[in-house]
Amino acid sequence: MDQFPPDDAPPPPPDMGAAGGINGYGSMPPPLQEGSAPLPPPLLSNGPPAPFTPPQLVAITTIPVLTGLLSVLGSALIIRSVLSGGRARARTRLSRVYNRLMIGMSCVDILSSLANAASTFPIPPDAVHFPGVTAEQAGAHGSAALCRAQGFLVQLGVAVPMYSGAL
Repeated sequence: MDQFPPDDAPPPPPDMGAAGGINGYGSMPPPLQEGSAPLPPPLLSNGPPAPFTPPQLVAITTIPVLTGLLSVLGSALIIRSVLSGGRARARTRLSRVYNRLMIGMSCVDILSSLANAASTFPIPPDAVHFPGVTAEQAGAHGSAALCRAQGFLVQLGVAVPMYSGAL
């Protein structure tokens, strides 16, 4: 008959969910005991990021340049292959919707890839806020206008998947 707790009973513990934590977000850390060392911060903390090593800085600034230039080359080859074969043949090729979409996608990809290849260069030197990293180490030599132009071209790259969907 005692199915319901009495009115003066303490509230039930929070819902632990299927994952074992509060609301299903993992388990709660154990409480600190007196004299024990504090727990390390979680991996996704809001604190400042760890400083980059010189090889990491080189990778961060050069890999986008290489991949961006390879993408520009690939898109230029796609445009060349669609337009190759003389003027008369190129005119008939451009009468197909598929080929016009390929040309449009490749042109937008070239613009977006050039923005990606610019890497960290357009960033204004005063906008670098990584601990232990100077603007020169980050490759930041641009201005606010260059940074905005790069952002516009990178966002223009969203059109590439839209073109792919249209194909």
